[in-house]
Amino acid sequence: DSEKIAEIVLQTAANSPFTAHQRKLDRAVDRRVAKLLAAKRKVSEPERAAARATVAARRADLEASRRLERVCVVVDFDQFYAAVAMRDRPELAERPLAVGGALVLTANYVARRWGVRSGQPGFVAKELCRRGKEFGMPSVELTFVPAEYEKYAEVAATAMEVYREYDPAVSCGMGYDECSLDLTHYLRRRVRCGVPREGEPGGVRTGA
Repeated sequence: DSEKIAEIVLQTAANSPFTAHQRKLDRAVDRRVAKLLAAKRKVSEPERAAARATVAARRADLEASRRLERVCVVVDFDQFYAAVAMRDRPELAERPLAVGGALVLTANYVARRWGVRSGQPGFVAKELCRRGKEFGMPSVELTFVPAEYEKYAEVAATAMEVYREYDPAVSCGMGYDECSLDLTHYLRRRVRCGVPREGEPGGVRTGA
């Protein structure tokens, strides 16, 4: 019941410093939007027409230069921090789990059934789990574990070793849990050479 979850979040956080800060940010956004709209109203029709022509020309140039011969992917580990915690403490895998403290950095899939989300204040996440009966879930206690960045760096380094088997030019990830790879050369090699053997990139990995 997403409406009930939103109601509990509002009740719990309405008078908190977190909500006051969010409202302050919202007011700042509103002011920026109002300023942009005021500027937009001052733009004449000839200026708009010239801008549309510039955009159309730029779009045509981009389309003309589009190349589709490369194959790129983004690898993104979901619930990464929580997954590392569950790897080391398997008994937490079936319990609502969040990483962080004052703020939820990430939550496992179990906790998400109670409406727990990244970026929530910790006290809101705990209250959602305790009041689960109000939206069709049992009442439970949310387990919080601290962030362990050294472990995340270790896992990211291991992942990087695997990425380089497919894209030797990859240099760094976009954070611990995400990376962009260019698979073009790897796939061309697969087409030329067939299915890789054990020990080769894409093959069966010993001990996997």
